[in-house]
Amino acid sequence: MSTAWLSPPPERANAYLGEEPVLRIGVPHRGGALCLTAYRAGMPVMVSASAFWDRQARRFRTDADIGVLQDCDFALDSAGFTAMMNWKRLGHQPGMLGVFPWSLADYVNLIGVLRPAWASQPDMCVEPEIAHDAGVRHFRIEATAAMLEAHLTLVARWQDLGAFWLAPPVPVLQGWLPGDYVRSLDLMQEAWQKHAAHFDAPALIGLGSMCRRPLKDPDVGIRAILDHLLPRLPRTARVHCFGVKGAAMAELADIPQVASFDSMAWDFGARVAARKAGAPSSMEHRAAAMRDWYDQQRPRRPRATLAAEVG
Repeated sequence: MSTAWLSPPPERANAYLGEEPVLRIGVPHRGGALCLTAYRAGMPVMVSASAFWDRQARRFRTDADIGVLQDCDFALDSAGFTAMMNWKRLGHQPGMLGVFPWSLADYVNLIGVLRPAWASQPDMCVEPEIAHDAGVRHFRIEATAAMLEAHLTLVARWQDLGAFWLAPPVPVLQGWLPGDYVRSLDLMQEAWQKHAAHFDAPALIGLGSMCRRPLKDPDVGIRAILDHLLPRLPRTARVHCFGVKGAAMAELADIPQVASFDSMAWDFGARVAARKAGAPSSMEHRAAAMRDWYDQQRPRRPRATLAAEVG
């Protein structure tokens, strides 16, 4: 006798969003004092897949120290920038596209074990220091779209086999110039449409290669990218901006189509402050710096009803 009716329906949405803007604080570890601090303070968290990777064992470690993280509101980043920098330093890797050390199946399995609020697709960053010309940028934009399609295909297949809790990923748009992001959006939509029978249109779309750009440069600033891209998004979609700096956060929080952003700027500031003071950058010092930074930076004013603002 079939027992299919006992299982919930497969997850169709890639994220569930509130109306208020969310600052996710970047945490560099999969557990420990910083995760505990975030949990106690109620901070939404962003953690990288690289925090779980055991280089010697060549596998993700989820067998210890993740309980507190799983109690947090946390999102999972695919570690595309870290993978790209390691590829640049170490050369060909055994995983996805020869850039990541892990396979797509490894990564999707990690998502299934951790069950984050949402997880981003694997992507290939295009900051100028790692993508020196337009040809390289365009290749990586197309590769990012190809990895999205592969990710969606694998999630759909595993859902059909019973992994109903697996959600489609947050797609990531890549680029350096505004036109790059438009091309990335077109490719993303083509890939997603192939799986429209399995998944709802993405509620959340990530914007990559944000962390090393100014806010208001007329050609490559964050604001220029958003002004060019946001009118072209699907009506129901909002964006997450990866790795933005403190100076941009207040302005981003006032844009209705920006759902969230994350930053590790607090940790850099904590280390610099400790060095200047001639003191160790202890976990206690970093945890205190994280609490103070988050309290200063987090969006404080709830937005009006999103539908009214967007409509």
